Amino acid sequence: PLDSVVISVTVFNAGSASNVMADSANLQGTLRALNPKTFIKFQDKIIEMVQAVAAAHGCTASTSFEPEWNGVKRIPYPPTVNDAKASALAMRVASDMFGEESIKTVVPVMPAEDFSFFGEVFPSVMMWLGAYNATAGATHPLHSTEYVLDENVLTTGVALHALYALEYLRVGI
Repeated sequence: PLDSVVISVTVFNAGSASNVMADSANLQGTLRALNPKTFIKFQDKIIEMVQAVAAAHGCTASTSFEPEWNGVKRIPYPPTVNDAKASALAMRVASDMFGEESIKTVVPVMPAEDFSFFGEVFPSVMMWLGAYNATAGATHPLHSTEYVLDENVLTTGVALHALYALEYLRVGI
């Protein structure tokens, strides 16, 4: 089975002069995985690696996986894992609503989402609602600095969620 991990270092801050060795550095990034056990395993591996590299260079280091915003720390986002039955129901509802030709099954991805916390407690499914619209200028992916949301898709998304909820209440999963 697919068990991928993505480690991204997206921030590297150290020093303030090009000709002076900095006495400290701060690296930040993300760790994403498809499997919760793999996620924890790689947290441990990163801590081990950071400690080993620091020791090899006579330095000290600390590692935290708790995202911090304005001084407030929280637990890291767990992997987003779709429940198979919830996913099957969502695919059927979306197919009924948009037509079979509009439904695409995609390879697993590793979003870091608040939604992941719900999925740890309740059978859940995360779906993508196509929002590409060249006429509206919505041609760049989410998280791009050039992303534009075509707000016309919002009503479609609300309708899909409502229909899913009604069908869940009618037949369950």
